[in-house]
Amino acid sequence: VEQQGLDVLLIYLEKVKNDAKKAKSSKAIKILASDIRLQRIYIELKKNQEFSPGKLVHPKYHVLLKVLQDELTQNSESRILVFVKLRDSLKNIVNHLKEYEIIKPARFVGQATKSADDKGLSQKKQIEVLEQFKTGKYNVLVSTNVAEEGLDIAECNLVVFYDVVASEIRLIQRKGRTARKKEGKVVILYCKGTHDEVYLKIAMAKLRKMNVNLKNPQQLKESYDEEGENNIAKENPPQIHRQRQSKLGSYLTPEVVKEEKTPVVMVKISNRLPMKFGIRKWLQSDSYEYKIVDSDLHIVLHNKVLIQIYTPRQAFLSEVHEFSEICELCVIIIDFIDFKEEFSGEKRKIKQNIQKIAQEHKIQIIPLENEEELYFITKSILDSIPKEGS
Repeated sequence: VEQQGLDVLLIYLEKVKNDAKKAKSSKAIKILASDIRLQRIYIELKKNQEFSPGKLVHPKYHVLLKVLQDELTQNSESRILVFVKLRDSLKNIVNHLKEYEIIKPARFVGQATKSADDKGLSQKKQIEVLEQFKTGKYNVLVSTNVAEEGLDIAECNLVVFYDVVASEIRLIQRKGRTARKKEGKVVILYCKGTHDEVYLKIAMAKLRKMNVNLKNPQQLKESYDEEGENNIAKENPPQIHRQRQSKLGSYLTPEVVKEEKTPVVMVKISNRLPMKFGIRKWLQSDSYEYKIVDSDLHIVLHNKVLIQIYTPRQAFLSEVHEFSEICELCVIIIDFIDFKEEFSGEKRKIKQNIQKIAQEHKIQIIPLENEEELYFITKSILDSIPKEGS
């Protein structure tokens, strides 16, 4: 209620009421539906929906509306992305925004269908909506977290968090939807004294901790020695597959390993990283210095942050634990770009397993479905690292 509003609560109670009438409804649903307190709340909400519908809308919506109107008044060509946690909230927001001529909202959700009035979007329909967003048929894309996962979304002038996420990586990933080639803005909506405020403090604390770690002059710790490390490059073609970690010395120049007497190259890219990601081209276009090195570590930023890429079916957990010993921050990327399902629903199942692993082992894991997204993740981390002498 405190995060989404009374209108969303009403939708939930209506679902409980309808589900309780079904023959195969669970005992828990029947108990909820028969609770006299919830019945009274339901009746009161229905009265307000009939006579005072505005009272059911969360205060955040009114702020969102003003933010959107201000942005589109200043620049009618703006493209705005609004992230919303729940699909019920998303549906209500889109319906409300359609009342305003200046705002042309589009609903953007995953492929799963929740109910008859909450159908998912097929991949074909998702691509169609994104293309219409690019061309201007829609100027506001209201989306669940499906828009975080590397889809080819047009550059946005404004990104709005209707809900706060506690993950600093997801925060960075969402922010990466704006300010790619030109100035952009990010607005985070929350109410004081609610869980939103708690989640915001957690996310900001994690970002500050990341920045503190990145300010630490200590370099990546020495990796373990491995026999036959000089033969790895010869035996393995330039593809992403499971390899043993080579000595970190192959990544760092002797001067850096000793006392960092010479300037540190901001980005080191493994010669095993496939060219399909185009990260060298993006770094060059944004004037970032980088160096191509012979190592199994795919991308190293300031000798402190490691970005390592795996295919969806590839085992990575044991290596990630090893990486935690040699770097201050490790970000794992799961490359779904060329992924082909061997059975229906395999991709969704793999993502669920990945999410479970990330939560259980406190690992930062990001699914990737677009080559360009890898650079935006890299750039977001680079921009958070203080420059030398600052």
